[in-house]
Amino acid sequence: MKRVLLVVALIVVVVAASLYGGYNYLSQSPSTSPSPTPSQSPTSASPTPSQTPSSTATPTPSSSPTIEPNATQTPEVPQISNVTVVDANGANVTVTIPVKRIVCLTMIEIVHVLGAGDKVVGRSASLSSDAEAILPQSILQLPDVGTDMAPNLERIIELKPDLVLASQRLSDENRKMLEDAGIAVIEDTLTGTRRNDCIRNLALILQAEQKANEFINYETYYVNLVKNRVASLPRDEKPLVYFEWYKLWFSTGPGGSYNKMIVDAGGINIAENASTSNPELSPEFIAEANPAIIIRMSTYLDGEDLASLQTLRTSILERSALNETQAVKNGTVYVIKSVLLVDRDVIGLLYFAKWFHPDLFQDIDPAAIHAEYIQKFFGANLAGVFTYP
Repeated sequence: MKRVLLVVALIVVVVAASLYGGYNYLSQSPSTSPSPTPSQSPTSASPTPSQTPSSTATPTPSSSPTIEPNATQTPEVPQISNVTVVDANGANVTVTIPVKRIVCLTMIEIVHVLGAGDKVVGRSASLSSDAEAILPQSILQLPDVGTDMAPNLERIIELKPDLVLASQRLSDENRKMLEDAGIAVIEDTLTGTRRNDCIRNLALILQAEQKANEFINYETYYVNLVKNRVASLPRDEKPLVYFEWYKLWFSTGPGGSYNKMIVDAGGINIAENASTSNPELSPEFIAEANPAIIIRMSTYLDGEDLASLQTLRTSILERSALNETQAVKNGTVYVIKSVLLVDRDVIGLLYFAKWFHPDLFQDIDPAAIHAEYIQKFFGANLAGVFTYP
């Protein structure tokens, strides 16, 4: 009997020691595949609030972090917040994002480039055939809401947009009526020094910063190329330029967008000392200044085909006040569509540079770069005429 009791006692001791050792091993040995922590995440990124392990989960060597349910952070329900930007008028404009409905009185091309063309619900009546050629049919079939100078306010309000994009030609009264209807309004321009600010503001609102950076970087390459090549030119090697807006004798002066383009391309604006940014010059002043180059902007109102551009150029050559200028005598009179001075102004800059300094820019083909630009950002083939000759 004593022998049996001794055997039982030995078995109890062995079992107890085994359990104790196993307990110590489990409590002291690290797991071979721990759950990620903020400092040990496999991607080295701090977990977002929706990826933090639940405090109620029981950790095991093979367990994964659980995601806390949060309706505002699921992909199906975008988080709503406000973005405030400053437009060209200096107005602070607060926009609720994500934006779902946009009316474009201007800037429809850049909205498409930023990937928000499907959010446009109304478009300008002044959309050119050149814009129509590269924009999708879904945009072209949208309701016409007038222009920023003569908007159809009733129709715009009926479309219930979150945002209206306009130029500074929108009147204060019309802007107030839209804002009183609860619509955010941005007045801005893609010309001159405002261009990149305007694009970045739109990118912030449309949550498209990556697309904006790609677009701006592309344009900046060519802007810098032109500036660098003309940077060391002395003043006497820069041509005198008369730029004419969309109507007779109206030009660009200090602070004007097209004055900047002339200067950046290595030219001298004959109206560089004007008292306003958009001066009306007298025929006598222009004749006395004797520009070596004349550039006239063409709009959709002038006609958009080759014959229309030729007719416009001929009308300039036949003005008696300009007969004796170097530009008319040498045939250095150019017509350029407004789309290359606003929406695609980097292409306009390349044309200016080529016209001003053909020797410096022999290797630059503005038309080829324009075609590349349209293919890259619109997925379309370039068609039509944009300058003459």
